[in-house]
Amino acid sequence: MLTKSDFLQYLVSPMHLWAKKHNEITKSLSTFDIHIMNQGYEVENLAKDFLETYRIRASENESLVWQKSFSDQHYTLRSDALVYKPKSDSYNLYEIKSGTSIKRENYYDVAYQYLIISKKHKIDRLFLLHLNKNYIRKGKLDIEQLFVAEDITEKVLEKIEEVEITRSKAWETARSKSPKGIEHCYKPGDCPCPGLCHLHLPDFSIYDIPRITERKRSFWRWTFWTPKISQILSPLIQNNA
Repeated sequence: MLTKSDFLQYLVSPMHLWAKKHNEITKSLSTFDIHIMNQGYEVENLAKDFLETYRIRASENESLVWQKSFSDQHYTLRSDALVYKPKSDSYNLYEIKSGTSIKRENYYDVAYQYLIISKKHKIDRLFLLHLNKNYIRKGKLDIEQLFVAEDITEKVLEKIEEVEITRSKAWETARSKSPKGIEHCYKPGDCPCPGLCHLHLPDFSIYDIPRITERKRSFWRWTFWTPKISQILSPLIQNNA
């Protein structure tokens, strides 16, 4: 099955997805990565309280469906939260993020969910629930002020056709027996499978230099690759001359 996290990994790099599905991930999570994950779990618990208190109409018998799994063909996911509305027999979907703003990949994330869940249930609105960057805590935590629920329905629906095509490509990539021809990433410093994406990168490279800027990285990448590109193109130019 292709999970939501698999799909999002494909968006970062198809090779990363292939490595994950074939046990070729060689870089383990850092202490910082684990810390961020734990923070995400804390935000989820607070978000659940927020939804139950401020986004459910008890007078209309609405209820919270928390972290339920859904599947369609070979695609699967576990949603963060759905608010069921018996009056219309429909749902509002909430994707929870521990950041303070909407990122481009969030639209693809929710679109992937919509494609699967809407096969069996009516979905009215799609929301991204994130932290309020303007909230300043004074005394007891105010979860009503802590979160912002942004309606992203229209922007997500614009991505549906693209996501439907892309998830099919991700599925084929996951099933591929060989990594040959699969697109690799372009950020070795963050790569979980450098043996696949950056096989010829030396043991100590510019990505190991502390606090180096992206501008300097780009300069040294170009300096390193320019001679190699010239070596590759030179025979082709001479043959065509």
